[in-house]
Amino acid sequence: MSDADRKGEVGPGVDGPVLAIDTATDDASVAVCNASSLLAQRRWTSVRRQTVGLAPMVREVLDSAGVAPSDLAAIAVAIGPGSYTGLRVGLAFAKGLSLVDGTPVIGVPTLDGLARSLTRPHADRDDVLIAVLRAGRGRLIGMHYAADAMPAGDRRREIEGLSALPLERIAEAAPPGAWFAGELDPMEREWLTARGFHAVDPERGRRRAEWLAEHARERLEAGDLGDAAALAPVYPGGRALPGPRPPDVSLRPMVSADIPAVTALLSAAFPLARTEQAISSEFDRANVVWMVAQDHYAERTIAGIGAFWMLHDEAHITTLAVRPERRRSGIGARLVRALTERAESAGARTLILEVRAGDQDARAFYTALGFAEIGRRADYYPPRGRDAGDDAIVLQRMLGTVAGGVEGIVERFRD
Repeated sequence: MSDADRKGEVGPGVDGPVLAIDTATDDASVAVCNASSLLAQRRWTSVRRQTVGLAPMVREVLDSAGVAPSDLAAIAVAIGPGSYTGLRVGLAFAKGLSLVDGTPVIGVPTLDGLARSLTRPHADRDDVLIAVLRAGRGRLIGMHYAADAMPAGDRRREIEGLSALPLERIAEAAPPGAWFAGELDPMEREWLTARGFHAVDPERGRRRAEWLAEHARERLEAGDLGDAAALAPVYPGGRALPGPRPPDVSLRPMVSADIPAVTALLSAAFPLARTEQAISSEFDRANVVWMVAQDHYAERTIAGIGAFWMLHDEAHITTLAVRPERRRSGIGARLVRALTERAESAGARTLILEVRAGDQDARAFYTALGFAEIGRRADYYPPRGRDAGDDAIVLQRMLGTVAGGVEGIVERFRD
């Protein structure tokens, strides 16, 4: 039985709100929209834990909008490109929720929503737009949109078959003066601006589920539903990058044999790094967790290191360093995620760390991983080289899981 058969006829003038779900990357969002306005929306950084955060967020937006699952006219979901796990979580959740009342599920390409928000009538844009999202190891996936790409959505073009590419390669495919929007860090924005491109402001260029809902409503009114059961995620593919594949890493707990290599890495990264004896002493403490990133293709080479101290229900990240030649390849983020999982399993409720007040890159990095500023420690960092001392910005990320799933949401509205 088709979606239309299960929930009645669809066509012009369709009433009812649309629930939209975008878990394609760590920058996730859900929204409920009616025909004329946004009723409720929640955005969060999932750090590859969409399966934990999605159900509570959907419950929250439905509750905030005063909408029950049975009220929905459709469920819009981002189908890719994006992360393997994130796309599957969002699509599986949407399909599961649709089974309760036969609500149509409409798949929308991940970057079409972002392009729509930056196209008339929502925004004026006369030049090409390159919408991008992160794909790991410092690479991006890009989609090229003509100035009049929306609302029809048929003027988009994949960049090299949705391959994950360095920003430089994506920029080669862009005409002069093109706009770039999406998951770009501050250094990438600066690089693009220096080469004559326009980099959309981070907040304006952030994906929001509400735009997926607008796509879905047009499809719903046109009766263009497709088969929800056949919907599948769209993953990066296309031609392989030229040259050898960059070495990958595996994350594992540190062992005592790693201490000399870890000491050398920290000495290269920090002017006042700890001695081998100090690291060995800390390694032996029961409340300290060390994780290393080891190259797959370079035996006994440690590419990165991370550690936290467990203090009651707080995990304090004391160390995070990546070899200079491997920076900006995603290793630091992977280490933080690994430390987060270990901290949660140890019962931590928060992660906390300090960064130099003047280190804008570090602050942006941690903010992208879900940390928020909670305070400042004056004169925390001593002078180094020609640099004066500096205050520390204290950053925190809340941990913990919230129980609930599709069944919990449905029961919530049946109580």
